[in-house]
Amino acid sequence: MSVLELCDREIAAVPMDATVADAIQVLKTNEALMETLNTLFLLDAEERLTGAVPLARLFLHDGATPLRSLAVETLIDAPVTEQQDSIPELFDRYNLLALPVVDEDRKLTGVITADDIISVLREK
Repeated sequence: MSVLELCDREIAAVPMDATVADAIQVLKTNEALMETLNTLFLLDAEERLTGAVPLARLFLHDGATPLRSLAVETLIDAPVTEQQDSIPELFDRYNLLALPVVDEDRKLTGVITADDIISVLREK
């Protein structure tokens, strides 16, 4: 099974030049995502994944702070061709809460959350 079967297609993503204030506005307009959201993804002009910002970091900085400066240092992602059974190991090894899934052009196609992994492991 491919990772696409695990992916949530509802993603919070903003341009890589966005600020904390921009991110907060996006979150306000997507309130339904807040229940499961813990990471905001940064995209370049071609909508390729360039970074990830844990939501908690937004509350520690001024609205004018560029999100790029708050992004995690090492971006872990999975290609859409990745097999589903290797994903729990990534979550464990890197202590992930969310794993972005990208296509061959690095465009963000979905996100797998820790809740998704827990559900899969319970089914086993």
